[in-house]
Amino acid sequence: MSSKPPVEVKKIHVDVEATMTQSGDVRFQCRWKNDGSNDWECGPIELPRGPEHYRLIFDLDDKSDRGLEFYERPEDAIYVKVGSCPTEAGDGDGQIAFECVDVNKKKLTIKDFNQDPPRDLHYMLRFTGNQHGACPPYEHDPEIINKGGGTVE
Repeated sequence: MSSKPPVEVKKIHVDVEATMTQSGDVRFQCRWKNDGSNDWECGPIELPRGPEHYRLIFDLDDKSDRGLEFYERPEDAIYVKVGSCPTEAGDGDGQIAFECVDVNKKKLTIKDFNQDPPRDLHYMLRFTGNQHGACPPYEHDPEIINKGGGTVE
């Protein structure tokens, strides 16, 4: 009886910067890079076709005056939905495993299985913070493009 070799898990680092606009709203910007790379990308996170899984590590750089933090539970800190922006909790039809939020609530870690069929995952990062208007939660909704090929663990 042969066992499958472990699936390789590659890391993606995502910087999430929160700043204030002149009108007093929080503005988010994300950039990402593969582990070991010095080249930061903007726009959707693209996971290439292949058997690998990906560990996405989101680091919050809060330059707003709202005291932003990720929600304590990772499943509350990020909602994921296939094809369109999520409006409620979800794991992208099983594509995402929620791993952890660090004790300082500035780092969120999830795992993306990147399984077939290829699909676009829309995610909403969610933060607590000082009350302002209708907030919290403070939310930012970028995208992950899964090109598929990941294996089932």
